[in-house]
Amino acid sequence: MTYRQAVAFLESRERFGIRLGLANVTRLLARLGNPEKCLNLKTFHVAGTNGKGSVARIIAGILTEAGYCTGLYTSPHLIDTRERIQVNNQIISQKDFADLISEVAPQVIALSKFLPHSPTYFETITSAAFLYFARQQVDYAVVEVGMGGRLDATNVLNPLVSVITPIGLEHRRFLGNSLAAIAGEKAGIIKEGRPVVCSPQASAALKSLRKKAKELSAPFYLTGKDIFSALSNPMERGPVFPRASPIFSLSYQDKTISGLTVSLPGSFQVENVATAWLALQSAGIKITEEDLRNGLDRIVWPGRLQVVSRKPLIIFDVSHNPPAIKTLITNLASLYPGRKVHFIVGVLQDKDYRLMLKYLGEYGKEFIFTRPDSDRAREPEELKKVFRRFYPGKKCRVIPESAKAIEEAKKNLGKNGLLCICGSFYLAGAISTVIPACSKRESRCLACVIS
Repeated sequence: MTYRQAVAFLESRERFGIRLGLANVTRLLARLGNPEKCLNLKTFHVAGTNGKGSVARIIAGILTEAGYCTGLYTSPHLIDTRERIQVNNQIISQKDFADLISEVAPQVIALSKFLPHSPTYFETITSAAFLYFARQQVDYAVVEVGMGGRLDATNVLNPLVSVITPIGLEHRRFLGNSLAAIAGEKAGIIKEGRPVVCSPQASAALKSLRKKAKELSAPFYLTGKDIFSALSNPMERGPVFPRASPIFSLSYQDKTISGLTVSLPGSFQVENVATAWLALQSAGIKITEEDLRNGLDRIVWPGRLQVVSRKPLIIFDVSHNPPAIKTLITNLASLYPGRKVHFIVGVLQDKDYRLMLKYLGEYGKEFIFTRPDSDRAREPEELKKVFRRFYPGKKCRVIPESAKAIEEAKKNLGKNGLLCICGSFYLAGAISTVIPACSKRESRCLACVIS
């Protein structure tokens, strides 16, 4: 199987859609020799609504810097499927990916003879990732939950630490219509006696999480209570790439580490760092202060307030729910005061697009609605219709082809304009075709990350 054939095989599994439950992934992993058992008690399992990918990336980056062989599994990808599977900050090679899927595919096909047992895209690539990490003999794996937690395919693991980032209203069709219900689903990753590290939460979510931890006698640690962070200079800018590099300190138990910076833009990343550091401390892993500093300085995580062009100024952010959109707007206002912000927005069908549009309309000057590269994309005409109800006087239009939308938006920016592309991970492909890759030394562009 070639690399292209491997990708095509995975994409063929998309027709089975989203299926929550552990039965199918358990069957598939059994056929592969149960590689997940090699990862038990050496995995950081990360769930949540916002920040879970960043927290996972930060944990993995620090572990790698400390000299541990570290696997990282995240989703979705931005451009290349291989982004989901990494070891020591290196994306799996095309050859290894093709070989891996070649081994997994026959087992998937065998199970698919019984239609209810047909593994989905996510179940297939999750199983492949676990097999790869087992073969690589990783010291630790950092695994991001796909959806929810309790019935997510990754929840076959018995982790070293369960990590839960801020929870919001999302995927209500699958997870429930209240914060308490959704938190209950995400609390499903908590395992008996294993530490739980939690970001600050709304009271309803926190109550559900604490209750589950108590039921399972799982030690419960909370960012803002068991670890503290303090910003020193949130507006410090990197010397080469136009991003914010917050300077901050972390205080855990009787020790304070000052003068820290993180290569991820936005002051909100400081809380993610605190959660990641608390997770590592709760696991009792030996990591030096130098490892922490170097790990934070070398993290690359595309699509988070990412500047993909400086002239004109274009920012791509994967914010795809109301809380994340609010954070995006706060950071744009702080980092780029006085700029006239134009938005390109594309949203999937299962997102709270009305509230997202309401928040964006309060801040932006002009809007283009487009269609992300996904079968689950919401039609841009519908976005425009709803937006008009909220803001009848604001300029907005529809350009369905996202690459064309970017080209058209660039024409109207002017010297003081800023274009922000947001609403979905699935807009990344359009950006990569329109924005040329920069020098690997000077940028963190999408194309450079996977080259």
